Amino acid sequence: MFDWNQVSSAVSVLLVQWFEPFNVVLFTSILLFAILLWRTQKRSDFDLVDTIRGDTDGKASLARIAYMGAFITSTWVLMSYSANKGGDPRTLVELFIGYVIVWALPKVAEKWIDSKYNKERQ
Repeated sequence: MFDWNQVSSAVSVLLVQWFEPFNVVLFTSILLFAILLWRTQKRSDFDLVDTIRGDTDGKASLARIAYMGAFITSTWVLMSYSANKGGDPRTLVELFIGYVIVWALPKVAEKWIDSKYNKERQ
């Protein structure tokens, strides 16, 4: 006969591990973001696929896909670290500043370079 007590104890252990506040907030955020994207995709003036297409040829851009994957992964790592090991606030502040620099600085530099060199060409 099948022992349901072992199954129920295994399920309860998994639920305790996965229903931590961090995971609940993360799952809720992902769900709300997916609903937002789904509702936005219904509009005629927005296409989600444009976020990964290249500017010139309209094909999928490997660089944009890698950029989004790295952004999602680093955000997950930062949130997981701050939820699980965030004892010293200075360390978290330094990590967050580094995170912002890594993700904001290349785009700011790109816009600055474009504005500087496009003015000289015109």
